[in-house]
Amino acid sequence: MNCPNTLRSLPFRAGRHSDAAKNPVPSSCTRLLAMPLEVRLLGHPVALLGGRPVALGGKPLLLLYLIAAHPNGLPRQRAWSLLWGDQGTQSLRQALVALRRLEGAQNWLEDGELLRVNSAVDLSAFDEALSLRDYARALALHRGALLEGVQVRTATDFQDWLGIERVRLEQKLLEALRGRCAELDDAHPLADD
Repeated sequence: MNCPNTLRSLPFRAGRHSDAAKNPVPSSCTRLLAMPLEVRLLGHPVALLGGRPVALGGKPLLLLYLIAAHPNGLPRQRAWSLLWGDQGTQSLRQALVALRRLEGAQNWLEDGELLRVNSAVDLSAFDEALSLRDYARALALHRGALLEGVQVRTATDFQDWLGIERVRLEQKLLEALRGRCAELDDAHPLADD
């Protein structure tokens, strides 16, 4: 199949018809384009393939969420220590096998020494919006705490990581709220009586 390795490497952006006409997508890729991976980590988490929840549960799904939360990649050793402790290599391999079985995984999952997903992730979009000072967009993306409702009592390292990340994101949310309030105040100042 002559399909690009990732959706990001396609020579056009969705919605720009002139670019699509110049650089047509091979017909073998149309199914891949219809099945992109989207991961929502803010609020109650969900992973979607082609708009439908992935058929995955337990620690393999949690691993997918954990990888998606690390846009620059997650070292294998860190993944297994967070989810399974020091004896997690075999469990990590089994979870990665489950991920590889998902539709199009060869196009969105990188599973070398550094684990990464090439997908739309709301957490990354939130961070990007904040870095661009697009506070309205950041607030629209923030639907709740990171991995809201997720608890893994048998993985204390994961729970510790999650607690630290939630505090970090709460601080970023406050930054977005302050920034948006300042924007609105500048746009609509209250009249002095």
